[in-house]
Amino acid sequence: MEINCVNGGAIDTVQFGMFGVIGQMQREESANKTHRGMAGLVRAGRNAGGKSYGFEPVPREKGELRIVEEEAVVIRRIFDLYINRVSPREKQRH
Repeated sequence: MEINCVNGGAIDTVQFGMFGVIGQMQREESANKTHRGMAGLVRAGRNAGGKSYGFEPVPREKGELRIVEEEAVVIRRIFDLYINRVSPREKQRH
């Protein structure tokens, strides 16, 4: 079997398999580097990514978050209800 590549011409199944292996190794190395970077942020007490309700990123401060007070009110109410063992269904009845 022969495969024609746009940038490399004709390749055979052995070359195709090798390119697949090399590509997989590069994906794994990239994932490892990403995870190491995220773990370093977490160890430093910073956010490693993702949007969290109640917080917003601080501009030009990588991994730093600040509280959004309007959203934090909701979060505090949810935790207060949880601490007082009030379920969401019970809350609706009151």
